[in-house]
Amino acid sequence: DKYEYNEYSRMFYTNELQREQFSFYLWMVPLASLLLLFVLKIKEEERDFAFLLFFTGASFLFTISMGSGNSWYSAPLIPVLSMLVGLFIVKIIEAISSQIDFKKNWLKEAFILACFASIFFVPYQTILNEVVYFPKIHGDYERFGGAIKKVEKDFPNEKKFWVYHSVANAQFHFYQYLYNEKKGYEIENCGVTTLDNCARELKVGEKVLVCETYLLRQVRARYLLKDLAGHEGCMFFEILGNIEKEKSIQLEE
Repeated sequence: DKYEYNEYSRMFYTNELQREQFSFYLWMVPLASLLLLFVLKIKEEERDFAFLLFFTGASFLFTISMGSGNSWYSAPLIPVLSMLVGLFIVKIIEAISSQIDFKKNWLKEAFILACFASIFFVPYQTILNEVVYFPKIHGDYERFGGAIKKVEKDFPNEKKFWVYHSVANAQFHFYQYLYNEKKGYEIENCGVTTLDNCARELKVGEKVLVCETYLLRQVRARYLLKDLAGHEGCMFFEILGNIEKEKSIQLEE
């Protein structure tokens, strides 16, 4: 159970890579490894470097996928695999360009530039849209944007709700500003490490969005809830009551 909300799988980190921006090139990794190590005619030091990248990436992915109660930081895989794929792309373009008789040097340079542009244009456009216009922060935080968008889609008339989050959650504040100032929402928030530090209790009928695991536990322990929607571990609830107050009422009766 890696993040306490996802059922453990040995493919967990491979699936994580597929979800992130590197997904555009992940399919190239086995092809690049095979051709660089055994097929393409490249310098010996380049082959050694390719082997080092392949061995480092494969052994690291194997290690973190073995399974433990810990959550591993898998980001080091991305630069290692990126260098492997990048070396592969460079060698392929060099091999193709060497077979073409360019009359002038600038034609060869233009050809290489066109190759790189065609390879990177579409994925880079997507990355720019995600990172520049809708910034992502890794871990629990990055799910807030998707969760709020899901609430907007599934409950278009639900424009007033609470969000419980950790104190230092820059991404949530970005989305709170975006939706409150630009879309007419009234999203209130409580940035805490424990619900006892919130300004007030949530009332019956109010809605709350929670993404971080430790706060989800606290919310479920304190309130009677109706699950309205979920998104990658985030939950959107309606408050039906306070568990402690309900217990007190039952004891009095």
